[in-house]
Amino acid sequence: RVRAPGKGGEVKEAESLSIPGQLSGFDEVDLEKGCTWNLQAGASLLKHPPPKSDALQRYTIVNSVTTDEFQLMSESLELLMIARRRPEKSSIDFWLPLNECEQQAPPVPAFCMRYQKEGDEWLLVQSRCEGCAHRPFHLTCDFLGRAQQVARVQHSRRRVEKSNVHHVDLYVPPLLNDRSTLWCPACTGKDLGSKTPVSMGGSYSPMGSPIKSPSFHLLPPEGADALQLTSKLPAWNQDLEGLVLNFEDRSGLLSSPRNFILQHEGTVVMQHAQI
Repeated sequence: RVRAPGKGGEVKEAESLSIPGQLSGFDEVDLEKGCTWNLQAGASLLKHPPPKSDALQRYTIVNSVTTDEFQLMSESLELLMIARRRPEKSSIDFWLPLNECEQQAPPVPAFCMRYQKEGDEWLLVQSRCEGCAHRPFHLTCDFLGRAQQVARVQHSRRRVEKSNVHHVDLYVPPLLNDRSTLWCPACTGKDLGSKTPVSMGGSYSPMGSPIKSPSFHLLPPEGADALQLTSKLPAWNQDLEGLVLNFEDRSGLLSSPRNFILQHEGTVVMQHAQI
């Protein structure tokens, strides 16, 4: 279950998907059928905070024990996204479901998440960077060996009583007018959740480039830091003589090391549990 994070625990509301200057996804188009692979519009919908609500919204992940495919379902059981794990590359591809007029899948996934062993972290990127659209290749994040960054998950262990428990720090682009901003390393000058500047090679200044994409206004303000969410640590229960993690408005959950709660400044924004 998830809710939108905001300052001081305020729940933020997502606006309409229609954005002035937003690309409409006509880079992959079949005009005879009147259909497009609208990767950017579909990806944009999934990146923004959910509608304003005092309660958590429920989502379900369904998977088969015989495959490496997972399906994300809405509360009304609408298919939102398909994830396919690729163990040989330590990565996961995220595909948007086909709409009613599409005959085959897009040539690339909407998102890809890669594991980086040296930092014990996962980096979720968007296959096509909105900030680099219509820019020369040497001014793009692809030229820097990077991509538009959607989330960065750093794993660590924390000591609680006599146990070492899993802990994650999740970095996502900051909100601007209640919407998720666009984190392009070539434009922001640094990776998501990092203080170290990206080496641009030479005196190139992406923010000062006269060639700007239609989505340039979605970039975070200069110098803005990523929004940081952290996993909630369990507490020791003296009666049960064990660690306990309490979930909001949920009961009868199965015990699992994969159960976790994400919070922002003390406010729960996501719960993941086995049912």
